[in-house]
Amino acid sequence: MRIRIPAVSFLILLLTALTSYAQGIIVPGPCRRCPVPPQPITLPRSLPVKSIKLDTKIVSQVATTHVEQIFRNDSDATLEGTYFFPLPESASISEFAIWDGDRRLVGEVRSREEARRIYDQIVRRQKDPGLLEYAGKDLFQASIYPIPPHSDKKVELTFTQVLQAESGTVAYRYPLGVGRQMGQIGTVSGRIELESKDPLRNIYSPSHAVETKRNGDRRSLVTFESQSGKEPQDFQLFYSLSQEDFGVSLVPRASPERMGTSC
Repeated sequence: MRIRIPAVSFLILLLTALTSYAQGIIVPGPCRRCPVPPQPITLPRSLPVKSIKLDTKIVSQVATTHVEQIFRNDSDATLEGTYFFPLPESASISEFAIWDGDRRLVGEVRSREEARRIYDQIVRRQKDPGLLEYAGKDLFQASIYPIPPHSDKKVELTFTQVLQAESGTVAYRYPLGVGRQMGQIGTVSGRIELESKDPLRNIYSPSHAVETKRNGDRRSLVTFESQSGKEPQDFQLFYSLSQEDFGVSLVPRASPERMGTSC
């Protein structure tokens, strides 16, 4: 099979002051077990993301995030892909699944060390500095096969992390803005349940228009949706657990040594 992967001549800065991880991507490759297509095929460096759905529950600063991503293969060939998801620091994977039509299959999970080795091999083979800049040190990897032509491929990932609090304010972030650098992103929707032993105050998102429904003073449900075509931003959610005024010390500044890339 002849598949052309375009060279990338620019570097991409994907890390910000608060996050060293980015959106999950599928790096496509030729299907070595499939018939050779009659014409050469040019592939994107990552498959476009048709939709992202978040379902997060935060209990006493422990956030469990379930991500459902639907990718699109617009090529004329069946592909094999490698799924990469840079994890937040100290996060752990609890579940990963791939959909094959109507069947939900448990995905193959590799160690972070093996994921990094495979990722580096792909970067060297494609000579793509955009990919090189993509991931932080905590990298999750899984094999995706098959990806039929002109079809969608759905993957699910669940991970748990401990959220940091500063001056009584807890911050939750899911990266979306950085993901646009690696490909297109369609519709994004989210559902975030908040539960705390202390009263929840000042629930606020500076990045998205959210709807908040309270169930007493210790439980809340936050939802949002952004349509395809709009430039994606990282989803951010803040809530306060104290009487302090909201807006004080919300976003800690990163030290100079933490700015930039991490590979």
